[in-house]
Amino acid sequence: MTQSLLLLETLKRVLTHRQVTYRELARRMGQSESNIKRIFSQGAISLRALEQMCDVVGLELLDLARLSRPQEERAECFSRVQEEALAADPKLFALVYLILSDLSVRQVVSKYAFSETECRRYLLSLDKLGLIRLHPRDKIQVLISRNIRWIPGGPLNTRYEEKIKQEFLESDFSRANERLRFLNGRLSKHSLQSLSRRLDRLIAEFVDLAEIDDVEPSDDSVTIWFMLAYRPWRFSLVRKFRKPS
Repeated sequence: MTQSLLLLETLKRVLTHRQVTYRELARRMGQSESNIKRIFSQGAISLRALEQMCDVVGLELLDLARLSRPQEERAECFSRVQEEALAADPKLFALVYLILSDLSVRQVVSKYAFSETECRRYLLSLDKLGLIRLHPRDKIQVLISRNIRWIPGGPLNTRYEEKIKQEFLESDFSRANERLRFLNGRLSKHSLQSLSRRLDRLIAEFVDLAEIDDVEPSDDSVTIWFMLAYRPWRFSLVRKFRKPS
């Protein structure tokens, strides 16, 4: 896919998310709807027109380019060296979380217990670990996926997994922006494969929506943690009544 087509495909996602139709986009740009449709179908667009479209949805060109970057270019799993460093220093781990929440250095220093000197020292450590690329004027390029995985049984799991699970599940999930469903049923191998593919698409959509909303957070946006899980399981209270085979 050419770069212009990739940018337009990303812009199409943003338009859908912001509920801006081709007709509305054409009206705000002073063009015909048919011309807008032609641009998206043919992938031929001038830089000026692309800037105008970005203005309509409240994006900078650099933001559009970042959103267009394929997810597979970002690391999907921590290395053991990275995990050992993060598990050894809680503030380093916390800074990774804040960066993945798209906070700037200024926001981290103003809202959290990091001095400017300390924050930059930790950022240099993250740069050396290959988790970010630190540019002049404290610009940060994140080199890891938002949904990066921990090593099963690795340093981060050993140190934080049980505490995170416990704190996350303390809620009764009855308040606004909370939901929990606990289901059970018998599924064939084919059905499990189908469910897995659908969950992969849901995870991708969650990441996609989060990246778009990070560009221009609205006043009602909140940081959401999202848990998905399934496995063969039987409650221990039931298992203990099972007769020996």
